[in-house]
Amino acid sequence: MKVGRNDPCPCGSGAKYKKCCIPKYDQPIPQAVEALVDFESFVARAWTAEKLAVMSEAEILGKLNELGIRTNRTQFAKEAARHIRTDEISEKWISRLAPSIDDFDEDFPLLAADELWKRWLPDQFSLYHLEDMLEDYLDNDPDERILERFWGIWAAIRDHILLPYKCRSLEQFMERFDFPYEMNAVFFDTEPDMVEECRNRQEEDLESWDRLILLYQDMLKHLTDMSMVNRLNLRRSYALAHFYKSDINKGNTLFKQLTDEHPEWAWGYVGWGDVYNPRLSFTSASDKSEALRLYRLGLEKASSDKDILEERIKELMIQ
Repeated sequence: MKVGRNDPCPCGSGAKYKKCCIPKYDQPIPQAVEALVDFESFVARAWTAEKLAVMSEAEILGKLNELGIRTNRTQFAKEAARHIRTDEISEKWISRLAPSIDDFDEDFPLLAADELWKRWLPDQFSLYHLEDMLEDYLDNDPDERILERFWGIWAAIRDHILLPYKCRSLEQFMERFDFPYEMNAVFFDTEPDMVEECRNRQEEDLESWDRLILLYQDMLKHLTDMSMVNRLNLRRSYALAHFYKSDINKGNTLFKQLTDEHPEWAWGYVGWGDVYNPRLSFTSASDKSEALRLYRLGLEKASSDKDILEERIKELMIQ
């Protein structure tokens, strides 16, 4: 079965097919030569980002001309000024391709738009910049200033997407631009590494917790339409960070607001009690009796997930 250009890539990367495994291993091969064509020669015909990266500007423009697509630096910059996605340019090019074009050449305009943007408009934001930032963020050692790197990603999303396009959640952004990364998962999966980094650096970098708190605050400000469960978890993290910073009064105030507004949510009480739990807390607020009080308060008010509160109480009582 042929995979569509905008379908998820069969390799399981989560990216679109057109942005991932460019070699079209699912394209039909003429039966007369099928037995003679091996995988290496098949891949050799396919266009890839690596191939275009070593081509000269004249070679790229020459191939585009061969396909009936004409552009230059000035025209390209004019088109790019209205977009943040290179495929918004390349898909206009592709719509003008002849039906008889070689299947492999269908990918050339998309790759050419990416490569020309990198060469001609290196300082102009595009979603490929964001994808590169995310790839670097997810692939590199989390010890390499993960909080600072995520701040760069967040600032790019906020300034170039959320504000100008009036998106009020990461889901709206991903749906509008068909973005290949699940941004909520990226944040919540790597957030524990940010917390750990702040803990490790707090003696040498007294403002590390302030930067994390500002990140939470900024996300809560701009992601007003995020899902309820994500917003609750973000508010809990925001409250916890104040405890980590030793601002206990502010942390208590934020947790009280959270549990007063959402008394049915057990994890608000779990998080609040954990900062006082001597078995779990790494803050100066350690207090067994207060932890038990908060866990029991959650048992009275929460509507689900009470088992985690019961387990916390049991563990503390046998200590």
